[in-house]
Amino acid sequence: MNFLLLCMLFIVLGFIFGRKLKIGANATSRISSGILLLMLGALGYKVGSNPEVVKNLSALGLNALVICMFTVSGSLLFVWLYLLGRKSRDS
Repeated sequence: MNFLLLCMLFIVLGFIFGRKLKIGANATSRISSGILLLMLGALGYKVGSNPEVVKNLSALGLNALVICMFTVSGSLLFVWLYLLGRKSRDS
């Protein structure tokens, strides 16, 4: 199955489950955080298992590390802000 179609299928399934199942905001926050950590772990595994990237890590230098850290931090910040906004709407 095409990856894009698979992504769309999961979005639709998530929407359907979101409408049918009434899960509290606290549980939703934990699920989202767990999935985010799983994705970050998978990304780290993919980078660490790629010999080309590991071999050229010193050539990538400090700039790549800074960009990576800001990308991860920004993603975490936006998820946190989203969950804060959702929590205030649910209350």
